[in-house]
Amino acid sequence: MRAQARQQLELDGYPESRSQLRFLADMRYGGQNSELSIPLPSELLTPSVITELQEAFAQAHHQMYGYRSDGEPVQLMALRVVARGLADTTRVPEQLRLAHAALPGGESSEPDRSVYFGPELGWWSSPVISRQDLDRRPAEGPLIVEEYDATTVVPPGCRIALDDWSNMVVDIG
Repeated sequence: MRAQARQQLELDGYPESRSQLRFLADMRYGGQNSELSIPLPSELLTPSVITELQEAFAQAHHQMYGYRSDGEPVQLMALRVVARGLADTTRVPEQLRLAHAALPGGESSEPDRSVYFGPELGWWSSPVISRQDLDRRPAEGPLIVEEYDATTVVPPGCRIALDDWSNMVVDIG
């Protein structure tokens, strides 16, 4: 498994210096129907490593379920390797640069809503748009952005746009 994982990483453009392998054992007590993934202390399964692995499983089981069953047989269900290619440069930008632009998305599917922004700003008529109407161009507040599980209110004087990963970023200027 180790050789196959290294070979696949090489084919994907990740030399050994930019790759990481983790070896795991999926284990459970006899009669259980779910396993816990336990990191292997060594790639070689010697009797002492198996004893160490059983103890690591018992501790993980106690942490997860609140008990350990030292008298019960432990089943080794699978051995796995997790191979990760590590990028040579970070994919996180140092900062976001937002350009000034008009509201994206065109017409709102709902009428404006009256929103109270506290005693200093008072009531404002705020357009309502869908999150899908946002893009990388900043939209000026006041604005209400709705999605199936959340609503984001952008106050007057603030801007909202999507970053490279489609996260909503509110610039409070």
